[in-house]
Amino acid sequence: GLGLAEANIEQLRFYLATLIKERRAVINPDNELSESDLLKRTDEALIWLTFACSYGTIKKISYAVGHHHLAEIYDRVLNEKRNPTSVKLVDLAIKLEHFATVPLGEITQLRDRVVGNLFSQTILRQLVVDFLYLYRTDFRTLQKLGSMFKIEGATGATFLLPDKKID
Repeated sequence: GLGLAEANIEQLRFYLATLIKERRAVINPDNELSESDLLKRTDEALIWLTFACSYGTIKKISYAVGHHHLAEIYDRVLNEKRNPTSVKLVDLAIKLEHFATVPLGEITQLRDRVVGNLFSQTILRQLVVDFLYLYRTDFRTLQKLGSMFKIEGATGATFLLPDKKID
């Protein structure tokens, strides 16, 4: 999926620009986009599409292989010499969805690892936001994660019932 997009980036960019331009002409025919606005919107759409594909792939893998009984296998994979950020993001998604404890240490290490990589930072933050939205956790964990990722409203009463423990 993403490899195909990367190999054909210019064609994909041209296709998205054409779609944006055509849609704009239908919605607002009297206000044509400037070339710089069209390029900006095209790049934003391309970034959004690659983010959605990457995030969706991580979640799909997590749903497909995630189970707390497989923790030893996950640890073996993570302890191999080469463990790219993508593997760590999948591992975190599995642990957030399928394990009873919140791995704050791993979240902190991963956050530090992706500093300067806006794409990975955004995926990591979204994993945490989704976790806080979908699962109840204790107030301390909620505050730590909310502060760590600057998540507004992460101290709301809907998150106060403890279901997951801090690892």
